[in-house]
Amino acid sequence: MNTTNNEPTIVFFDGYCGLCNGLVNWLLKIDTAHHLRFTSLQSEFAKNTLVKQNFTEPLPESIIVFNNGRFYFYSTAVSVLLNALGGFWKAAAFLIRCCPLFIRDTVYKWTAKNRNRIWGKLTTCRIPTKEEAQWFLEN
Repeated sequence: MNTTNNEPTIVFFDGYCGLCNGLVNWLLKIDTAHHLRFTSLQSEFAKNTLVKQNFTEPLPESIIVFNNGRFYFYSTAVSVLLNALGGFWKAAAFLIRCCPLFIRDTVYKWTAKNRNRIWGKLTTCRIPTKEEAQWFLEN
């Protein structure tokens, strides 16, 4: 694993977001080493975890990535996520980090703001399949 404490990288995502669910589906396919765990922002696990960290409410416009004891947001979360996958994806993470933060976060925030209009919003929160359940953290 790509974490110093052998804990998986946790991806908090909006379970109603079409883009977020597409990202989770893609990550489940490419994360063959199972470095990642997933939880929707609407789950009890996410709510309890984020409350303990003094987040007043989950950020619905962003994925949140927890890696090596730290929370990451916006484009940095994407970079950390790709880095956790290892291999070629580390190079993609490096390329993202080469772009100035204000530019990449502006692109990220624009995408987040328009995600439901472009990719749609689900009427129910994502429920993992029986095969996927082992990679999801839910209470």
